[in-house]
Amino acid sequence: VSATAYVKFIVDSSGSVSSVNIVKSTGHTIIDEAAIATVKKLPDFIPGQDEKGNKIPVKFVAPVK
Repeated sequence: VSATAYVKFIVDSSGSVSSVNIVKSTGHTIIDEAAIATVKKLPDFIPGQDEKGNKIPVKFVAPVK
């Protein structure tokens, strides 16, 4: 089975991935769960910054195949 799950997550002000959940399901629970697990395993990111250079959390939605 091939499908794409759309996963929402936040890169927090320390660069860690948090608040991972499905925003558009594949219709297959096992694939959705694997997509969530994959995003949770991502390495830390460089955190976002506001116009003053303060580190801020940033929301993302990513397709996972």
